[in-house]
Amino acid sequence: MERIPYPTTRLELSVCLALCDRAERIATSGYLESRCREIAAIARSLSDADRTFTDRAETLFAEFCRETTNRPAAQQMFNRWLSITLLSLGRPSTPGDTRAVQLGLRSKRCAESVREYLNELKPFMDRCHLHLPSGATLGVELPSEVAVVAGR
Repeated sequence: MERIPYPTTRLELSVCLALCDRAERIATSGYLESRCREIAAIARSLSDADRTFTDRAETLFAEFCRETTNRPAAQQMFNRWLSITLLSLGRPSTPGDTRAVQLGLRSKRCAESVREYLNELKPFMDRCHLHLPSGATLGVELPSEVAVVAGR
């Protein structure tokens, strides 16, 4: 937890909330059918949460991005929180990832959640004129088919 930064401005908070909320929803969806009833119940309660603040946060950030001169700062904030949220989805291709799915604790592998997350972010990135950085830039391992797109 000490490695997770705090947003320093309301604008950075908006992109933080927008990305964290989306990542939480996608991660939660992998636990809705968990073999563990308690985990599934927690996932359902998170899945049912009101997410209207996500739209407001995205709109605020997109308004900032309308100004071409703001986009480098916006990209930097986006990269920072994208890296954190990607890590929150788990580490693809690890023994723990495989085991969680095999045991029925989670229905999706981490790489599938990452792909779903990045696909859902495309309209937001387009609206804000942002690009998907490479995994190396973010300090995370992206699934191979995503890495090819990001490395362009």
